[in-house]
Amino acid sequence: MKRLYILVILLQVLGLSTYSQITLKGVLTDKESNKPIEYATIYINGTTNGVISNEKGEYTLTNIVLPAEIIFSHVSYEPHSIKLIDKNKNIINVSLVAKNVKIEEVVVKDRNKRAKNMKLFLENFLGNDEWGKAAKLLNTNALRFEWEYKEKKIYAQNINIGGNSKIRMSKDGSFYVIDKPYKLNVYATEPLKVELPLLGYDIQYDLVKFCIEYTGKWNSYSCSILGYSYFKPMEPKTTGQQKRFEKRRYLAFFNSSQHFFRSLYSKKLLENGYRVYEVVKDSSSMPEYPREISIERMIKYNANSAYISGLKDRDIRIFYYGDRKGRPINQKERKGRHPVQTQVYFLSDRCVIRSNGTTPENTIVFAPYIGSKKIGALLPDNYTPMVYK
Repeated sequence: MKRLYILVILLQVLGLSTYSQITLKGVLTDKESNKPIEYATIYINGTTNGVISNEKGEYTLTNIVLPAEIIFSHVSYEPHSIKLIDKNKNIINVSLVAKNVKIEEVVVKDRNKRAKNMKLFLENFLGNDEWGKAAKLLNTNALRFEWEYKEKKIYAQNINIGGNSKIRMSKDGSFYVIDKPYKLNVYATEPLKVELPLLGYDIQYDLVKFCIEYTGKWNSYSCSILGYSYFKPMEPKTTGQQKRFEKRRYLAFFNSSQHFFRSLYSKKLLENGYRVYEVVKDSSSMPEYPREISIERMIKYNANSAYISGLKDRDIRIFYYGDRKGRPINQKERKGRHPVQTQVYFLSDRCVIRSNGTTPENTIVFAPYIGSKKIGALLPDNYTPMVYK
């Protein structure tokens, strides 16, 4: 039996909105020499829309839907971002700052083995699920690692220091001091080149910040990633490969932050398989229990986005009900048996979400499951899912 592939523009179901499009032009120059910069990439952050500057540093970027974040990127310069909201602003000339050469010194200061650092970085950057394990970072040589250390006191006797410079005795001899690594910072000397063979994308990722910080509890840590992404669809070799790309994108999309935010924005959480609970405690003698809440009632809309208030510091859990392939089960029709749970943290009293499934201020943070989807499962902000029957 042949499968039927139907392309559906989910403007109402998933809250994708359409606005007027503009064209942006300009010239890129070196801030010091004022010379034009050629072969720079100018793109809308998180999308497939981008161009390359010519030998005169000129660029023309079309089909820009406002609001948009425009990124100017070059291997020899620091990435530069501009938030564009004015539809009448059609010309932007930008001067880029050369990259700081001191970043090369970080590799000398690294006191841990590069292979171990690389493994930790890739697991948290690409992800450790099926999408992340299939993804490839092509220019790992561009990465630089730097550990930060804290002093820890050890009250013990007969410690053999040997040649270990990290352990030393206090002046009065009452304790030992050891330098314990607690924070890993990762830098990139050029835009990272990421290949997503399952999803059919090549990504240029301009890494701004990557930090892993250990909390000291059961070897747990938090990971912060900040950067800009430009998606380039792979050219499929066959029609069958293109269909496989589309199907995998479709499956990766569900129960992702993008899917959740779009569902929340359009107030269709139940239709898209989501139920939201708050863990509460009525009295000191009663155990905690989850109580279903409707966070859609807390949303207020403005011109191009919405914001949700009143959830800061509350214990919120997302339950996603999907079928065996991960596709959502409409909660208005049937509940399902085995939901996937994600804890979500609202870090501000007022959190902004957009119709395309993004949050510009990073004030909403997900724990696993949704939080376990990293760059390896990333889709463009302008991705439109397909429906398979």
